[in-house]
Amino acid sequence: MKQGFTLIELLIAVSISSMLSLSLYKLIQQTRFVVSDITTVIATDVPLSALYGQLEKDITGILYPFSVQKELEQQAQQPEKPAGYAVEQKSPEKPEEKKQEEKKLQDIFYINQTDNGLFWSFLTTGGLQAITSKGELQARPLIKRVAYRLEKDPSDLGTFSLYYSSSVDKLDLDTLKNRPLKQYYELIGSLRQLKIQTTVFDVPEAPEAQTNQADSKPEAQPKTPQKLENWNEKEIKEKYRTVIPAFVSLTGSVVVAQTTREVPFDFAFKVPAYRIPEPKKQVKPVAPLVPPKP
Repeated sequence: MKQGFTLIELLIAVSISSMLSLSLYKLIQQTRFVVSDITTVIATDVPLSALYGQLEKDITGILYPFSVQKELEQQAQQPEKPAGYAVEQKSPEKPEEKKQEEKKLQDIFYINQTDNGLFWSFLTTGGLQAITSKGELQARPLIKRVAYRLEKDPSDLGTFSLYYSSSVDKLDLDTLKNRPLKQYYELIGSLRQLKIQTTVFDVPEAPEAQTNQADSKPEAQPKTPQKLENWNEKEIKEKYRTVIPAFVSLTGSVVVAQTTREVPFDFAFKVPAYRIPEPKKQVKPVAPLVPPKP
């Protein structure tokens, strides 16, 4: 009568048990990885989706005031006069005839980025736009100023929080810039970094007339995009003849608290109200008229 197992039987049993244990360990480890990935997606997708939706509504509704647009168009229509061109001197206006200037909207688009945070504000219709019969986006009457503030998270010094606020009654920049942080609400937290970059186009040069071929048309100069991180309205207006960007992109990363993983993100938006400036007209110097000799 057999009293026990042979050595070969024991080795086979141990080998089968080891294979089953290893397979079970691999299955548990893979399940942990899947759960971690799902947790990361849920923890980042919900706040990033809310952030993307708010940015999309505000950026696509960025306002280009008609008064500013008309002023820039008039500047483009004024021809550039060559050096030595006589400028007509205007007589000074009398005090009683001087008209009171209307207060113009300023800081239509504003960005100030530092290593410790950022402040970003602009005028927008909040995405309230209608499509005309020509397929163009037309802003509705509601105008508001929005502001985004990136501040260090007091609970975690290595991360930042992005706050949001808006104003309908007052459209000046200082209204939201001086507003205390407690009147903002948090859009997203646990940001490791966040950078905003805008794109504008150089003012194209006036095409030169082709003198060799009579029927040839002047060739348009290529439009070169320029990437900007900060925005100074006065400098941008003089150099690029605009007060709003053509594109806005945001890059950064968010830290998932449950897994301590850092997830990068990259958003890009087009500003429908942006118009590429037209080149200024050139004035050719005219030779002075010489009276005929008697």
